[in-house]
Amino acid sequence: MLTGLDLETMRPGALSEAVKETNIFARVAPEHKLRLVEALKQGGEIVAMTGDGVNGAPALKRSDISVAMGERGSDVSREAADLALMDHYFGAIVASI
Repeated sequence: MLTGLDLETMRPGALSEAVKETNIFARVAPEHKLRLVEALKQGGEIVAMTGDGVNGAPALKRSDISVAMGERGSDVSREAADLALMDHYFGAIVASI
């Protein structure tokens, strides 16, 4: 597990390696999410992202597939996303696919 604080102190090369081995990222800020998306994509991964706020829109836009959580989500996140759910139920993603 890595936290947002861990990401802030990590040099870019170390982040690219860390995303290959880390399964949980906790307490991350919107700028951390964007760095994570970019590091994963640089490593050849296909990145999916969910979000509902204005601050997460850059990471939604940069990911390969993005899902905006609709019920309480911002207009900005819905516009940045590839898919917008009508509610905040993550199970709807699986049902949609």
